[in-house]
Amino acid sequence: MTFVGKPVYNISGVNIISFGTVLEEKMENKWTWCRVNWINQIPANPYDRLNFNPETGWFRCDTIKVFEPSKMISEISELIIE
Repeated sequence: MTFVGKPVYNISGVNIISFGTVLEEKMENKWTWCRVNWINQIPANPYDRLNFNPETGWFRCDTIKVFEPSKMISEISELIIE
């Protein structure tokens, strides 16, 4: 499975959700790494440099989650109480 072109998110800290799209991927040390174009904010976790490098945009595949935006929007809209 390729990650290129897929929408992804990352949760950093306790409650910071970053959304983006995978631009490219590579294999390094038996791991798939993805370079992500983040649309709202770059994930921040200075203690986890082994799994991602925010400055270069490369994130190990297990630090990002592929998702379906329309499905997530639909599920979140169920939480809206008027």
